[in-house]
Amino acid sequence: MKHRNLSILLFFVTILLLFACNPQREARDLLRQAQALVDTQPEVALHLIDSIFYPEQSLNKREYMSYLVTRVQVRYRDYSPIDADTVIFVARDYFAKYNQDARQTALAYFYSGCVYLEQEDFENAMEQYKHAAKYAMKTNDADLQGLIQYNIGDLLRDATLYTEALEQYKIAERFFANSLLDNATEKQASSFIAIGLMHSYLRQPDSTFIAYYKGLELAKNSGNSELARHLMQNISATYTRAGEYEKAEGYLRQSFTLNNDTANLSRYYLSFAKLFMSTKQSDSLTVYVDKLKQVVEQSDDLYFKVGTYHFLAANAKMNNDFGAAFVYQDEEMGLAERMTRKRLEQSVYEVQQRYNFEVLQHRYNQQLITRLYWIIFLLLTVIVVAVLFVAYRIIQRKRREEALRKIETLEDMNRDLEFTIQDINTQKRADMRNEFLWRFNVAEKAVEINKAKEETDKKLALGTLNNILYGSQNIDERWKPLFQFFNEERPGLYEKIKNKYSLLTETELRICILSYGNLSVRKIAFILEQKEETIQVRRSELRKKIGLPQDMKIPDFLDNIYFSGE
Repeated sequence: MKHRNLSILLFFVTILLLFACNPQREARDLLRQAQALVDTQPEVALHLIDSIFYPEQSLNKREYMSYLVTRVQVRYRDYSPIDADTVIFVARDYFAKYNQDARQTALAYFYSGCVYLEQEDFENAMEQYKHAAKYAMKTNDADLQGLIQYNIGDLLRDATLYTEALEQYKIAERFFANSLLDNATEKQASSFIAIGLMHSYLRQPDSTFIAYYKGLELAKNSGNSELARHLMQNISATYTRAGEYEKAEGYLRQSFTLNNDTANLSRYYLSFAKLFMSTKQSDSLTVYVDKLKQVVEQSDDLYFKVGTYHFLAANAKMNNDFGAAFVYQDEEMGLAERMTRKRLEQSVYEVQQRYNFEVLQHRYNQQLITRLYWIIFLLLTVIVVAVLFVAYRIIQRKRREEALRKIETLEDMNRDLEFTIQDINTQKRADMRNEFLWRFNVAEKAVEINKAKEETDKKLALGTLNNILYGSQNIDERWKPLFQFFNEERPGLYEKIKNKYSLLTETELRICILSYGNLSVRKIAFILEQKEETIQVRRSELRKKIGLPQDMKIPDFLDNIYFSGE
């Protein structure tokens, strides 16, 4: 009975432990739903996150770390304060250590930077953003990459590093242009607002207008009246600075009609006041100056307050109220000093430079280590190859000594054979040349006799002799037995010459063969019944066509072709 009661007790204890380990079974689903809605419906995502009551017990470790990141993410998107959410640093260190998910690691670093930013720790904020950008580059999330670059631009802008901020905003705009989220167009338009503002600070009005108009077109296409209002207000301010007051007033009034937030009224007061001062509409100016005096003290926007006090001081000077002007200037200088001190405390530029240096240093160290590995590998390879080569040499040494004796014997036999063949070839060439000379001399004599004959009976007799020797008085007919003899003595040489040097004419081929018999230009001219100058010119052309060197004769060149087997 005791054993039975003990078993029942253990059963219930086990059930209680199981429920205690996971008190909220829907926690994982709530987390996934919140992550899916954080970009489009942050208020709903925040409600889902706040519905997870026991995240430490209901989620495993990795899910809990994702929960910490997502909680800060949705609170940031819902404009809730996050300066106390330092627990995200634990999640950041966890994801950085294991680095299994580049996107989650990038998010952890980015929102850690947002926490630092709300704590006004600008140096750590910039450092976290830089790490986030590095991990985001490993993902295909263009929206996240754009978000990080945009926030880096904000930090640089607040540090008055307008050129550097401009480049970051341009990078962010390109990322948002490739984003697939529904609000990507609006983010792209916001980037153009920031780009235009930086161009404005850098005194580049043309580029300012281009950026603002691109943003305005995107805002209208997306149906976002708030962005359109903001852009029209900025365009109006740019036209005011350019002295085009009519256009400035038109855009300012369009912007004012789209405004639904009373918090923006103070800036409209300042814009209208500046415009009316420029157009010298004193009555309207007085109205808006009074409104500015009422709202300037209540504003928390340091930039607005500095701009307002600067304007009020200028207006007081214009009205010869120098006492009030002095008071406004004193307020302006005090605020400007606070802003300068705040910028100096940020050290944003130094953080960026140090981070860039660390990245370059790490890259250099990696390259150096890679080079060392390659050097070690090459040294080992050389040592192994050297050992194998020495072993091979030792093994082959005896074989080589024995083979050398055989090679020497074969070389002696080969030299004897070459000398014998050379003698035979030399003798053959000489015999053939003599035979060629005899036959070509006969042809030469026949031509000379033919040219010298005058009497009819001699012509008949010589014609008979030509027919007996050559078959005809025609030069082509006389050429046949000469060519036949040449082809018998050097079979295939004529075809080799003709195929290898296809540009040679028939006459040039005949000159080539007659030159092979060492006949002079005069004799070749006799045989071919042409002038000596013509033969000379054609022999020169022949040498060029076959590429014959100046110091080589045609017979030697043809012998080389024949005996070399080319």
